[in-house]
Amino acid sequence: MILILLTAIVFYALVPLVGAWRVKTSWKVFRAAAIRALDSPELDFSSAQGPSSEPVRLTGTLEAFEGNDRLWIGNSRVSIVVSLRGVPVYFLDDPTEPFGASVDPPRRVEPGSLGALPEGTQFLVWGKLLQDDRGQVHFGPVSDLPLLVIAFEGDSQTVLARAVFAGRPVFDHWNAWTPVAVGVGFVTLLVLAFINLR
Repeated sequence: MILILLTAIVFYALVPLVGAWRVKTSWKVFRAAAIRALDSPELDFSSAQGPSSEPVRLTGTLEAFEGNDRLWIGNSRVSIVVSLRGVPVYFLDDPTEPFGASVDPPRRVEPGSLGALPEGTQFLVWGKLLQDDRGQVHFGPVSDLPLLVIAFEGDSQTVLARAVFAGRPVFDHWNAWTPVAVGVGFVTLLVLAFINLR
């Protein structure tokens, strides 16, 4: 009986709670980056000539793909490469009530699934400018600063405020870990019940 109780506690409470903590932490990092991006200067042609010591932001549209994990994002002033290796992309919709109670958090996707995006999709990128071995300046992640990449709909002036507001999970306890934990816990309890019945 104690083993059954421990199995239920681990798979139906402990694992989902650990997953909820991880989800909450990831959204906290997302919101902190969006808040910092509000105060960062907009990238222009002169500041795009070399690496930056401080983070900058670029609001523009998708111009082209370069391989599986590099995008060209540009506006009327500048066009630059964004390196997405190991960086998630967040999709922010434009709901009728952007600051309402039922706003969904941004959808998080991996760079490999961006191939279907049309040219002209709006993006906001925030982070540091780096320089690769070929001398090409690009946005890229660094150890002390995550790269924030948001594909969005609607007004570009309010995208960061909307991202900060929406960047929280609707229900922390139900997360990617929960279905797995419920399934494994159910099978484990079935096995324990079978053993006890025998």
